[in-house]
Formats: sequence, structure tokens, C-alpha cells
Amino acid sequence: MVALTFDDCFLPHLLEPLLQDLEAAGARATFFCVGWVFRAHPELVRRLVAGGHELGNHTLHHRGLAPRPDPAVIDAELDGWQRAVEEALGQPYPTRWFRPPGMAGFTMEADPEILEAVRRRGMRVALWTLDIYWTLDRQGTRDPERVAAFLREHVRGGEIVLLHVSSWNVEGARRALPDLAARFRLVTLSEMFPPDAP
Repeated sequence: MVALTFDDCFLPHLLEPLLQDLEAAGARATFFCVGWVFRAHPELVRRLVAGGHELGNHTLHHRGLAPRPDPAVIDAELDGWQRAVEEALGQPYPTRWFRPPGMAGFTMEADPEILEAVRRRGMRVALWTLDIYWTLDRQGTRDPERVAAFLREHVRGGEIVLLHVSSWNVEGARRALPDLAARFRLVTLSEMFPPDAP
């Protein structure tokens, strides 16, 4: 199994071709979209859930919650994201995962205040094992074919792959998808780590 995860979703218009390709490949992914994107595009929430994909909390405003965590800000960001999703769906949504924007509060060790707020809401922190952002994006590589080649070469079974919703990440993922789908089962984080897993 491999879990493809996509962060931010600041460019939601890029997602429909990716979603069609995922569906054609029988693949699912986990999307850590920012809550204000869901507020502005409630149809995106419904489309992702209807496609069998999973949503993870990435805060309402992509706000770094550290280095000086404010409990009121943490609550507003986590709960604001949840409200945006549930308002779009018109029903409760069982969020299992939180990914901290920019890894704020989780770069060295988990910030206890943020971790406790996440746990209180029944979520787990979802980081990653393979990262396009730090490997290619931060080096100025914005070439979809380089992204696709990186994915084809480096993805192994058990990976949690971090991508962002940018033109080069999405197009690169689409180009690599046939190869990845032939080699792996592409699943959501909750399929990889079921609720009863330790």
C-alpha cells in the first residue's frame, strides 16, 4: 500500500483532472486542504468525499500553531476547519488526521499543547515518509516530469507521500499514477492505518 496525500488545495481548479485519474486507476488519496478553501468551494468537499477520498485537518487558515501555541488559536483553527467541512457536507465528518502547516510544532518533537488539542478531537498527527516539497519544490524544481520521475523512482510500499496542490505536483502525480497504481494499492491514510491500529 501507498498513501498519496495532497496539501493546501489553494488551486482547487487543478483537482478535477487528478480526481478523474485517481478514480480511473481505482485509487484513493487523503487531502489536507485548508478550511477556507472548503468554505469558498463547498462542492470540493462533497466531490472528494463522494470519490472515496479522505479529508484531513490542515487548519482553517494554514496558520502555524507554534512556536508559541495559543490555546484559543489552536481551537479556532482546528474547529474552524471541522465546521467548514461539515457545513459543506451538511452532516458530521469523522476526521481522523491532522497535519500541521509547515510542520510547525512538530519539527523536533511534538508540541504538547498542539498534540493534546489534536488528541482531544480524536485525531492523530499525520506526517510523511516521502516529500516532494523539501526534495524538489524548495530547490526550485517545478517540472512535472521531474516530479513524476521522482515518484516512479522513490516510492516504495508503505510510503506516505506528501504532495501539494500545485500545477507541477498535480501534473507530475498524474503522469506517475499509472506506474504507481500498477505497483501498489493506492489508499487513504485510514485504509493504511485502520482506526483500531496502534
